[in-house]
Amino acid sequence: MLFWIIGLLSIGVVLIVLEALLPGFDFGISGILGLIAVIASSVLIIMEVDNGVFIVAGKVVVIGLFIAILTLYFRKRGAKRSLILNESLANDPKVEVVTEKLKTLVGKSGVTKTALRPHGLADLDCPELGIDIEVRSLEGYMVAGENVVVDRVVGGVVYVKAV
Repeated sequence: MLFWIIGLLSIGVVLIVLEALLPGFDFGISGILGLIAVIASSVLIIMEVDNGVFIVAGKVVVIGLFIAILTLYFRKRGAKRSLILNESLANDPKVEVVTEKLKTLVGKSGVTKTALRPHGLADLDCPELGIDIEVRSLEGYMVAGENVVVDRVVGGVVYVKAV
């Protein structure tokens, strides 16, 4: 039985460390399963071993130190650098150009290509862009093929309303 308890504890610690190093990897499932495995192994130790409470207390201290040391070590080494985007598009000149082109759409008319729920695609009278534009309806749901006019452009979002 002791073999199963140690195995359950080991699996729990590995899952918790995985969650600490890759947060959001599986939406917390590995951390929750790891915590359940550690708690289950603690309950089994208390039931199976004399003075199990002291073993569990020691286990909590050792596991806490182990997880803290591993987390600090890998955070300093940059284990998450490849997962986190550190660049911003706020000052990118290409974004400014696209935003300025979208602002020329105000007052232009067109036809919705897809249903707007409230987002969808519209074919707007704008040959310089030459593509269907993603738009947002100001009036909620609109069916495909409905005539629309661009009311405003805010932060790269094109708002349309029915004609």
